[in-house]
Amino acid sequence: MSNTLAQLSLEQLKRAVQIKEQIQALEAQLASTIGAAAPVKKQAVKPSAPAASAAAKTSAAPARKPMSAAARARLSALMKAKWIAKNKPAAKSAVKPSSAKAAPAAKTAAPKKSTMSAEQKARLSAMAKARWAKVKASGKKRL
Repeated sequence: MSNTLAQLSLEQLKRAVQIKEQIQALEAQLASTIGAAAPVKKQAVKPSAPAASAAAKTSAAPARKPMSAAARARLSALMKAKWIAKNKPAAKSAVKPSSAKAAPAAKTAAPKKSTMSAEQKARLSAMAKARWAKVKASGKKRL
């Protein structure tokens, strides 16, 4: 809308109100056809101060449904179990085994750290040296 309300004539304002009412009636008819509740009528609010706009934003937001005590307890139990499961391996590795039988089990449970053999290191080093020798022979300073 490029026109402001002050610039519109009386006939134009009446026509705008009539169209708006038709739109609301059609929305209600559509909602009843679909089976949903009729949409809530929106009202334009022009706050005069920033505090009023903050209040309008909070009041315009839909109210949250409060969580029951039983649901809170279930959620708390689930989150605690999740935390324990996540932090359990770290707690086990920090605790020293008290018997000799527990020691081998703890060693096999930990994933083996991958290491490179001396042959592999030497082969990679030779490949890198050959690559750099080729680059230097061509007169370049970078690969």
